This record gives sequence, C-alpha cells and structure tokens, in this order.
Amino acid sequence: LSSKNAERALEFLGSHRIFANLSAADKEKFAETCSIQEFQAGAQILREGEQGDWMFIVLSGKVMVHGGQGQKKTLGVGSLLGGSGMIFSQTQNA
Repeated sequence: LSSKNAERALEFLGSHRIFANLSAADKEKFAETCSIQEFQAGAQILREGEQGDWMFIVLSGKVMVHGGQGQKKTLGVGSLLGGSGMIFSQTQNA
C-alpha cells in the first residue's frame, strides 16, 4: 500500500467497532495486508458460495447484495463483505 492508503486503512481500522479490541500494533499489521480496490457501478465483487481468505470493507459508495430467493440489501460505508470466508473458512453468504 502507498503511505496514503496505509493511513486510510489504519484510520478505518481504528474507527470500526469490529477492530476495537486489536492493539495498535495489530492494527498496523492488519493495515499492511490491505489493498484498496475500486469497482465500477454494477461490477460483481464476490459470488455467494465462494470461499476466500479475504474481506472487503466499503470505504465509499454503496454495495448491493443479492441473496438467495431474491433477497437484496444495500451496504454502505463501514460495511464488511466476505468476512466469514476469511475468519471462519466458510463460503460466502448474502
């Protein structure tokens, strides 16, 4: 990550409740593993049922999540996607 993006990732980790119990050193280590990606409107970020060792954090904009049986929800800034795959080695669900 560039120093600007590393600062942005570290700032986010410091402000999000899910990372509140991490030490400053652990937040820095986590931020070093982050990458910032941009997606075009309508792009598919992940697919239900995929298994991955990554997580997306919405830093700006909105993400539409389509689940089984036509379920839809909109996630905004600060929302996490794909965490179950990274943390629990589970497939993604909507």
